[in-house]
Amino acid sequence: MFFGGYIIHKDSFKNCVNLVSVTLPETTFIIENSAFYNCHSLININLLNIDTIGNNTFYGCYSLTDVNLPDIVSIGENAFINCSGLKTITIGENIQYIPACCFSYCTNIESITFPDKFYSGSEIEYDTVTYLDPNGYERSYTPSQAMIGPYAFYKCTNLKSINLPSNTEFIDNDAFYECETIE
Repeated sequence: MFFGGYIIHKDSFKNCVNLVSVTLPETTFIIENSAFYNCHSLININLLNIDTIGNNTFYGCYSLTDVNLPDIVSIGENAFINCSGLKTITIGENIQYIPACCFSYCTNIESITFPDKFYSGSEIEYDTVTYLDPNGYERSYTPSQAMIGPYAFYKCTNLKSINLPSNTEFIDNDAFYECETIE
């Protein structure tokens, strides 16, 4: 499947359970909230020029195995939650922080490759974010640059290796909770 334009809009392919592969043109930069929510069969999507991924964008896409985000600047809360087939994640040097529950329940992740440093351009003031924790309780936090958000990698039970950026300033509550196989 091929798309033109710059944005994949909110809910565009939500619950398209038979969608297997997506080819985005080089001119696509933004994927909005829940665009591929519960696309259970999605195995392959190129994210090479994507700089913004919204909340819940790939929620429940449990057939995805690898995510490469070389140009990513912003990832939304719960963006890849419950992508249980995900094995590797590579994040590029423009990312400023990892939000709440971003990769929670990605039970087959074995490795995460971060850049050497989080991007540290001009200071940005973030709004307070409200999210549901894995137990269904409403929580809030205020993101900051160079941080790993709460429950970001919760229950990534096969995670073996992670090299955090050298300028990581803050790892929030339970960011790696129940990641018992980290070496």
